Amino acid sequence: MTDESRKRLTEYLGECWHEWEDRSAITDFRPHRCAKCGFETTQVFMRRTFTTPDDFFALTRRIQERGEWIQFEEYAFVKWNGHEDHFFIPWLLDPARFAELVAQWLEEKL
Repeated sequence: MTDESRKRLTEYLGECWHEWEDRSAITDFRPHRCAKCGFETTQVFMRRTFTTPDDFFALTRRIQERGEWIQFEEYAFVKWNGHEDHFFIPWLLDPARFAELVAQWLEEKL
């Protein structure tokens, strides 16, 4: 998954895709600050990877909160068309694949 896809998903969740004012501070533990939201930390701050169960559940909750589950479900089934149906659910429940599918859906939606 690309950084652009991860950024799109992060912003869809209503979170900031942090853009650090001093990129060198990220690796040497000096305080660094996000140029967009002002978040400041002295720790190495990693962005979401969209490969974990927490990311999976955050995305599913957000889609539901926005009332977009039916549209996403229709998109997922169209993308899945031609595959063996009994493998669809385990495939979809993989956090990384689910996130990629959501990112594609959001990109096509725009």
